[in-house]
Amino acid sequence: MSKNKKIVKWEYVTKPFDVLVVPETVKRVHSPLGRSLSPHYTNGEFYLHLHPCVQGVDEDGAVVKYLYCTRDGRFFVRGKDEWYELKYRYSPGMRNYKKGSVHPEMRNFGAKLCHLCVAYAWLGERPEGMVCDHLDTNLLNWNADNLQWVTAEENRRRATLMRRLRKAGFDPASCTTAALRIILNVNC
Repeated sequence: MSKNKKIVKWEYVTKPFDVLVVPETVKRVHSPLGRSLSPHYTNGEFYLHLHPCVQGVDEDGAVVKYLYCTRDGRFFVRGKDEWYELKYRYSPGMRNYKKGSVHPEMRNFGAKLCHLCVAYAWLGERPEGMVCDHLDTNLLNWNADNLQWVTAEENRRRATLMRRLRKAGFDPASCTTAALRIILNVNC
């Protein structure tokens, strides 16, 4: 990667690679690093398993900086000797974010949406004509197991089905991801 170059655009990483990080090198953590963070064990050691999700490109087309994420949807950048955990933000002027009606984004990284960052990093490149779907319809749950690429028509059908199931008293948060996949695939 080139040094001291100005980043002219941010783009999603289409070919992610594995990065293992020792948790002791992570600074400014917003919540504890624990075993729930999709750990990776090598020789009995605990590592964070990261994939790059957004890359900053300079005017020459060289990659200058990466934003990394875990499978659980936590974001990290590499400093000189340590890693920093980052917090997502909501766009200025967006309403109803507490109700979960808008997608949070990584504002310092080209305003890339959090769920798309995780989807590109862990599900791979978006197939043409597909959109990212949250299985449990919770826009604030961007765990890679909760996301999948579907067509826009299928996404609308699933949203309608989940709305009807909620009216009937079904709570998607009480289901496992595997059960939600079965429910949505059988009924769609």
